[in-house]
Amino acid sequence: MKAFVPTNSVKKPTDSRIESFIESDEIGLILPVAGLRSSVTWFFLVFTIIWNVSSYAGFYAAFSEGDVEGQVFWVPFMMIGAVTFCIFLYLLKAEISILIDRNTVMLSRKLFGKSFNKTRPFKQLRKVESVHCYKKNRVWVHGVGLIFADGKCWKFGPHLKEEEKAWILSEITQVKNTIRATEHEA
Repeated sequence: MKAFVPTNSVKKPTDSRIESFIESDEIGLILPVAGLRSSVTWFFLVFTIIWNVSSYAGFYAAFSEGDVEGQVFWVPFMMIGAVTFCIFLYLLKAEISILIDRNTVMLSRKLFGKSFNKTRPFKQLRKVESVHCYKKNRVWVHGVGLIFADGKCWKFGPHLKEEEKAWILSEITQVKNTIRATEHEA
């Protein structure tokens, strides 16, 4: 899979499900959930089912025989199964939103009404670029990355179409450049 490289201005794809609010000096995006369209979601679904069925079967066998040591042995495996189930739910239902304005950069992940927010000052934002998120069949899958002064990178959108990633990259870059230009004029 080849990384997307936007030109100066990229039009939003007509079939895009991304909700957006864009002004010259701020941008707000709500990305659609990956859902079952993502192969990573399918992997976690199958892995979670197999792992949990195996773990709970082992625990039940130990429980029915009254084997306390066996029960204790299976508890960590059941906990790993719970974590993989949470990851599956996140991939299936989490909504990601991005808000960038003159003062802040915020990445919000919302799952079942609970929000998990990351906020940084806008002045720390250095680059917006295509970044590696994970490998699929030994080929990198790219997403959008917001890179900050300390080298930290917020990655999002690997499940989006390449045209949508290019559009997001283009729009965020334009807003960032507009804000920087008006800061230098002030």
